[in-house]
Amino acid sequence: MAGARTGILLGAVLLALVPAPARAQWAVEAFLGSAANAPSTLTIRQAGEPDIRFTAHYATNPFKSSSAPYYGFRVSHWWGRWGGFFDDLHHKLYLTNNPPEVETFEVTYGYNLFSLGAGYRVGHWSFLAGAGPVITNPTSIVRGDYKPHDGGILDTGYYVDGAQVQLGVNRRFRVAGLFFLSADVRGSIGWARVDVANGNADVPNYAVHFLLGAGLGKKREE
Repeated sequence: MAGARTGILLGAVLLALVPAPARAQWAVEAFLGSAANAPSTLTIRQAGEPDIRFTAHYATNPFKSSSAPYYGFRVSHWWGRWGGFFDDLHHKLYLTNNPPEVETFEVTYGYNLFSLGAGYRVGHWSFLAGAGPVITNPTSIVRGDYKPHDGGILDTGYYVDGAQVQLGVNRRFRVAGLFFLSADVRGSIGWARVDVANGNADVPNYAVHFLLGAGLGKKREE
């Protein structure tokens, strides 16, 4: 949740600093939700051992108590029908069809999809496209060897491990004043190579995301 709080705070600060005439097109949004993951090929390599390669099935478990929930945030600015945005989607992967060699395999402190993107608005609907890095925080036990949440960026457990693209559609529902509700449906294609004990794993992911949240921002102008 620290990433979500940081993003929301950054968005609110940016919104407050923008001069009033330009501020009408800025917005900050925060989401909760879940995702459906398509089966994908997981390849695990460990030194001195044969590769493990199989079709992996993942659950999202958006509110599992052992890790941060599935969430997203977005900061956007619109010029008429066109817009630009910065976005993070804190995706989570729990392997559900473990082979005998893999006791656990999780990317649940984040298979984070960070994006810069553009949008186009038609009526109340916004069509969004973005791309950027996949920042992961994996943990696993493979052949009895444990990979904890450590290492990576400043030993936080986070690694810049891959890249991703997203396409989505958004609908805002104005409530009162600056406050609105926001709903997204997105599709993502991502690939990451994450660490395991004594090796690494290739983790592609193909998912459809369903998000509902709230935002602050004036009504967008044509």
